[in-house]
Amino acid sequence: MNKLRHITGGLILILFICWSLTPAPAMAQEDNPVQNILLDTFYGLVTGALVGTAISAPQDDPDWQQNIGSGAAIGAIAGLVFGVIYEGKPLVTESKAVIDMEKSQVKIQIPSLQTSAEQDEDRQKQQTNYSVELLSYHF
Repeated sequence: MNKLRHITGGLILILFICWSLTPAPAMAQEDNPVQNILLDTFYGLVTGALVGTAISAPQDDPDWQQNIGSGAAIGAIAGLVFGVIYEGKPLVTESKAVIDMEKSQVKIQIPSLQTSAEQDEDRQKQQTNYSVELLSYHF
């Protein structure tokens, strides 16, 4: 059992060193927010699984599946939340209409929901407005 603990601890240490020494540009491209969020979720999953393994290693009779599975799930959720918050910008950068007509092309697509906030002068409350473009025609 001690040999397994030493092997597990060594592997965790090696993986952590390799992961921490990887340059940031190699981890994610800055122009694709979905890829960045998915990578953050994946890294959270791997880190959580390693923490679950580290928690199981010193126990006398560990439940490996539950500890590693719980660690991976918590890590993936934490990575997803971190990715969404860290990205800090909306995933849809341009407005899309249901029907988009440009020259001789017609596109039918899922529209993007636009939000705007307005301050009521009378009630001192903030009102959120939602809108969707139905038709976009480019000359």
